[in-house]
Amino acid sequence: MPSGGHPSSSRVGRSTGASLRPYHRRRNVRVAVAGDVAEAEEIQEILRSAGIDAEIADGEEDSVTVSVPEGDVEHAQDAIEAMTEPEDVIGEP
Repeated sequence: MPSGGHPSSSRVGRSTGASLRPYHRRRNVRVAVAGDVAEAEEIQEILRSAGIDAEIADGEEDSVTVSVPEGDVEHAQDAIEAMTEPEDVIGEP
């Protein structure tokens, strides 16, 4: 053991052969692609106000993606649709 009395971090979990996999990793699904960080953060706030945990990440080229847990996809889509102006929605007639 190091002088501090704690096992080194490289040895944690090795003595029992325990797996270091997450306990219940939830798969996130992309629900929106924003043009910039500000827009992504606005969508993230809409989702959080609806009680949905949302993450933003770099997308392709200059875009930013917004993702939610797989079980919240439908609720997230409804929240985004309800909180955005019709002219803000791209790709719908």
